[in-house]
Amino acid sequence: MRKEYEQEGQENTQQEKRCLVIMPVADSTPYESGHFKRVYEYIIKPACAKAGLMAYKLEDVQRTNHIVINKLREVTSAEIAICDLSSKNSEVLYKLGIRQGLDLPTLLIKDTLTAKIFDIRGLLDVEYDETLRVDRVNKTIEEIAETLLSMYESKGIRTNSIISLLGIQKAEIKNKVDLSSEANILLEAISGVKDQILKGNHPPQTSDAEPAAEPKQKELNWVDSEGNKFQVGDVVTHPKFGLGILVDIIPDGLLRVKFNTIGLKVLRGEVEKLVLL
Repeated sequence: MRKEYEQEGQENTQQEKRCLVIMPVADSTPYESGHFKRVYEYIIKPACAKAGLMAYKLEDVQRTNHIVINKLREVTSAEIAICDLSSKNSEVLYKLGIRQGLDLPTLLIKDTLTAKIFDIRGLLDVEYDETLRVDRVNKTIEEIAETLLSMYESKGIRTNSIISLLGIQKAEIKNKVDLSSEANILLEAISGVKDQILKGNHPPQTSDAEPAAEPKQKELNWVDSEGNKFQVGDVVTHPKFGLGILVDIIPDGLLRVKFNTIGLKVLRGEVEKLVLL
């Protein structure tokens, strides 16, 4: 490894810089159980360490009553990030879109099993072997670490940015954001629903909601076809009903969601297009 590469890594270590890692969390086919956890431990964390960065995931962010806001703030404020596009996970792509819109430095990686995504195939990415062979993993660690350092050396020049490629102005976030009255009402409703969940109660079902039989035994979580794990209290979106909160998980794949637009509704998870925020 070249001398300046080692020196740069030492300097970054002293500054204790962090790198946000956006990647799939739950198990999904065709990967073995715990696959992405191993990718994080054996490839991403060592690569960040070589670049003098401390890797961390959104799951490491301390939970509050409004976890979705905390996560989005982390996505929009992280100085640099790694985004693993493997399996084309919808949550990962959503957060990548946010960082690209804000023109924030983000290193793209993916495994050799996943095909390049058409709309962003012109952007640079680092590929790794999904079998995690030791000899190939070591080479990938070096490549990721060197690319991360290159991003810091660019001093604001974005070489892997859709904003720069299109020559358009990036989105901006004001230092102080005043929430609308509707947003405040929704956040208060979410807090109220969570309080009722903790007390073992659920909001009364609205007249236009679909009836559902009482569950014999409550489910702790539900996993969709992409491997995203939904839990009671999660904030979700629906293409028709908009923003809502998951208030109950019923056996046989039924989900009870309280939407901001229509109130409480029971959906069949396998056929509804719920997106976890």
